[in-house]
Amino acid sequence: MGTKIFFLFACWVTFFGTTGVTRADSESETPVYHVQSMDPYIPVQEMKKPGVQIHTAGEANGEWTLPTVEKRDGYFKKAHLDQEIEAWDHMDRDLLILRAHKISSKELAKQYPKLPAKKLAALVKEVQSK
Repeated sequence: MGTKIFFLFACWVTFFGTTGVTRADSESETPVYHVQSMDPYIPVQEMKKPGVQIHTAGEANGEWTLPTVEKRDGYFKKAHLDQEIEAWDHMDRDLLILRAHKISSKELAKQYPKLPAKKLAALVKEVQSK
């Protein structure tokens, strides 16, 4: 269990290391890293250091916030994608939601060619309207 959590965290940091890190304006400033906990039992407060901001699921914080699992899965249901992604793990579902929030439905369809383009367009519309 601990290895899976660390792997998911490492993947999350790797994914957001390129897109989600706010850089300081000058080299003398401390960069800001965001850590988001989806599980209240993970001791993320231990990661609180200068330059690290801790967030919880559903917290209103702009682009850093993933929706709660219930809300995320609600997006999939509204877009009629729930059966296509039924076997996906939470990380893959979260990545799809993050991408749907950031990019166009056309670009998303290129990244997910096995999913119906019309359903992906519905997902993008739903996620980006919130």
